Amino acid sequence: MEILKQRAIRGGFAKLIGQAATFGLRLLYMIVVARLLTPTEFGLVAMVTAVTGVFDLFRDGGLSAAAIQQAKITEEQKSALFWVNMAIGGVLTLLCLLTAPVLVYFYHEPRLFWVAIALSGGFIVSAAGVQHSVILQRELRYEAVTVIDTLSVLISTVIAIVMAVEGFGYWSLVVSAIVFAAANTSMMSTPSTKPLSAGSMPPSVCATPSTTTSCCGRSPTI
Repeated sequence: MEILKQRAIRGGFAKLIGQAATFGLRLLYMIVVARLLTPTEFGLVAMVTAVTGVFDLFRDGGLSAAAIQQAKITEEQKSALFWVNMAIGGVLTLLCLLTAPVLVYFYHEPRLFWVAIALSGGFIVSAAGVQHSVILQRELRYEAVTVIDTLSVLISTVIAIVMAVEGFGYWSLVVSAIVFAAANTSMMSTPSTKPLSAGSMPPSVCATPSTTTSCCGRSPTI
């Protein structure tokens, strides 16, 4: 129980530091990019993200929260979770692709087509990392989740700023969003973030439903 308490305290502190770092990076991102891009370029991407933001609400179908709160999850369930999330990501990607010509017709702006096409890939990429994120959160490894989220924001921010400086315009915003998803997923699945063995986990995390439900939560999406 003492081990569980220590892990929860460390995780909470890590999340607090991570949220502060993420806020600072996002603020820097907005200040710098707003100076380099025009309102028209921001608006162009916003036309598409208004739709993709709705799709994103259904990104994991609520399966992440359910899996985190389960007292025990088998390898078969982990595999099923991965493929179900990949299927959801595939459906959302397809919906985004189908929405592209509709946006062009509605706004009379041909550039929206390729913006929507590019952003659609983020759904399938993000879906591949959901299972790894769930495993880390079940094990109360919030330090790892926080580091990964913060580094993903940092990488995408740097790329957006560099592309904006080089004159890529609204594509700097599009690529930044895709890079964030790719970086987050790739780091979630690295060997350093593989699940702990059952013997090294706190017993209450492995076997006590009430403790798992009260201590584990879903990390905020960036």
